[in-house]
Amino acid sequence: ANAAAAKFGNPAGSDQGTVTLTVGSTVYTLGKTTASGSVTYLHPDPANPTALIGMSTSSQSVTFNVGTYRLDGSATRSITVPGQLTLTAPAANANVPRNAALNVTWTVTTAGSKHAIFITDVAGHALFKEVAASGSGSFTAAEMGALSAGYGFVYALTYNFVLYNGNAAAVVAEAVAVNTINLQ
Repeated sequence: ANAAAAKFGNPAGSDQGTVTLTVGSTVYTLGKTTASGSVTYLHPDPANPTALIGMSTSSQSVTFNVGTYRLDGSATRSITVPGQLTLTAPAANANVPRNAALNVTWTVTTAGSKHAIFITDVAGHALFKEVAASGSGSFTAAEMGALSAGYGFVYALTYNFVLYNGNAAAVVAEAVAVNTINLQ
């Protein structure tokens, strides 16, 4: 699904007014939720979760416009969202041994500048690894052995990010694919 989330300010979670995301000529207003005094901006808006962000299968630029917060002096910043990503291995619902290395492979129409793989199990254990090149990455047998048997999820992602405000703020755009697996 195409989604966006943001927190701003110091301390993180301060109210920054209206936050929008522009994709092509369509402007999406991020919904605002407050919990324990901390504001989070989300799209789809929890009040209207069916209004998804329209994206093409190729990469494209999106622009964030933050009401009162400044990203290195500007309220408006753009970033390129990578293209469509498809996880090719392991296949959906594949039996994956926990005593052997796992190779994760994917294809993407236009890759981001960074790439990573991620796996979770039913007990809440997770492994995350940045990989050097788009298209493949692996977990070692020792890493896989730390996971619990049962259902899990394996992810591949490619992303771009830009740091602002002395590395205190980041704008991130990513493409993600996920398959359910059976860890044995």
